[in-house]
Amino acid sequence: MAELYSTIIKNNTATDRNIEELGITISANSTYNLSDQFDFHEIFSSESLRLHVIHGDLVVNNGIDDLSASDGTYWIESLSTYKAFDLFYSKTQLETSGESAVHWDNITNTPAVGAMEWIEPVKFRVTNITATTSGALPGDVIVDNLNYKKYDGSTWTTIDTVSNEDRVINLDDPDESVIIYNTDTTSWEFPEAPYPENPELSNAVMVNDDGDGKQAQYLYNGSVWKKIGDVDFTQHFDGDPSKHDASEIDVEGTYTRIPAAPTNLESTISSIDSMFQTLAVSAANNNTLDEAYNENGSGTGRTINVNNGSIRLNASNGYAPIQLTELPLAPNTDVAGGQLCVVGGMLYVYDSARLKWVSVHREVFAFGKSGKTRNSWLPFYGGTLPSNNSGIKLMRNGIITGMSVQADKSIVNGNADVHIRRNDNTTNISTLTMLSGTSGSSDTNYNVDIYKDEFLQCYVEKSTTGDVEDVMAFVEIAYII
Repeated sequence: MAELYSTIIKNNTATDRNIEELGITISANSTYNLSDQFDFHEIFSSESLRLHVIHGDLVVNNGIDDLSASDGTYWIESLSTYKAFDLFYSKTQLETSGESAVHWDNITNTPAVGAMEWIEPVKFRVTNITATTSGALPGDVIVDNLNYKKYDGSTWTTIDTVSNEDRVINLDDPDESVIIYNTDTTSWEFPEAPYPENPELSNAVMVNDDGDGKQAQYLYNGSVWKKIGDVDFTQHFDGDPSKHDASEIDVEGTYTRIPAAPTNLESTISSIDSMFQTLAVSAANNNTLDEAYNENGSGTGRTINVNNGSIRLNASNGYAPIQLTELPLAPNTDVAGGQLCVVGGMLYVYDSARLKWVSVHREVFAFGKSGKTRNSWLPFYGGTLPSNNSGIKLMRNGIITGMSVQADKSIVNGNADVHIRRNDNTTNISTLTMLSGTSGSSDTNYNVDIYKDEFLQCYVEKSTTGDVEDVMAFVEIAYII
């Protein structure tokens, strides 16, 4: 019979294994009885031995059988008496506060927390389980098939999915009952005893999310669930009928500038509102637009949220509805897309895509030719003078913003390119390609700088056989500063 707690190590591999903590090496294809030389604590404390056993490099034999890697590891660990103290709490530890930790889910037959009759927590208070959305208020949650959806005032968003044994308060039920989802029957059912089908007076429940994404506590008053605690107290005032109304909050004392003696918050607010209306009528020092712009700090009042109709300026008596100060140079501070300015008598808008101030006014230059053409210049404005001899002279600096081209018939035998050139130079500054099989094309994404006193020309290029017939090309430009 094998000695109690024998620990024999077998190296069945072709590699020597070093046990650093014990200062030994177990040769390849050999057997070593650790119990003859080391005590239980030394064997257990050897981390390298444990790792070799876990990885299968060494095999533990208990004096009778070769053990698996997991059983061999357990055999080594069970040798140490102080290992037992790592696995178990002592009687003294269990009786001493702070000396031990036991998970709440492992405790049974515990009394209800608090003086009220607490029932199992619920996930949500749902307005219905039929996906009905009429009359919804912000924060309302419904069950739509197997989804929980919450309303934010304009949109219903899925916030969770229905799982087995989910518990909810069904506000669509006259008694606001607690129901539970059963995946076996794919239906909502009343929970089993000891939880009642209908809530009873003084029942209390924790709602994991009562519409604001946070927990809240509710107490049943005999007809409805009333909120008694919330991590986010501001939700008490969002107008939900199940929460505190302003008329339910008492206000004590009298006030010098509020008429009468209000008894609750709602009448107090009403009195304050009346006072504000009186002040609005009698105020002599009305705010100017400049004062509003600098409200509470320079420029802090410059933003207007236009969320209920466009701003309208009703001009009369010969006045202009709005005036922009004419500037000598383009603005260069805090510029952003959509900003406007007037420079040199022309209105400009900042183009955030092209990173330029571009004129609101746009010019369109036309080039065209009747009949067939290929590898030739187009006359400008559809005249008879080819643009290689002259061109459209620019009065201001600008950019090409778009091009379009159309021919009488579809292009055959390959593509045709329509180039814009300048100053009798053969370098193309912008190109629009008419694909084979099409008769036209357009593009509004150009950003090509052109300059005052330059003249623009147009050239049609086709490297393959076949002409372009009755072609017209249009070039859109905006002026820049």
